[in-house]
Amino acid sequence: MSKHVRCVVAMFCLTMLCGCSIAGSWKTVRIEPEGMADSFAFSSVDFDKDGKYSAVVKYEGKSRTTSGKYEWNGFNLKIIPRDGENRDYRGEMWWGKTLKLHHKVDGKSMTGVLERMAE
Repeated sequence: MSKHVRCVVAMFCLTMLCGCSIAGSWKTVRIEPEGMADSFAFSSVDFDKDGKYSAVVKYEGKSRTTSGKYEWNGFNLKIIPRDGENRDYRGEMWWGKTLKLHHKVDGKSMTGVLERMAE
């Protein structure tokens, strides 16, 4: 493979996978596998540029609002709520429009798929 082609492939991969900002509004569109909805409580979440978030969470059929701080490094998301335990997710950002957050709950893997809402 020529150097030019390798460079183009590397740039493409970095653009797709690296460090896009998650600042903005997101809504959960899918939870995988089905039946893990209570393990991924975000219905919607707003991340600001200063490392703060507010979210609507749904747990056991009830919705409430929560907020706190977050840390995002382009691959991992740490949620630091004001009123609960910290949560760590492995993240994948696709084209700045889809965010997949992977988490283990009681030894079971689950993924929350969020889409960026139009502003």
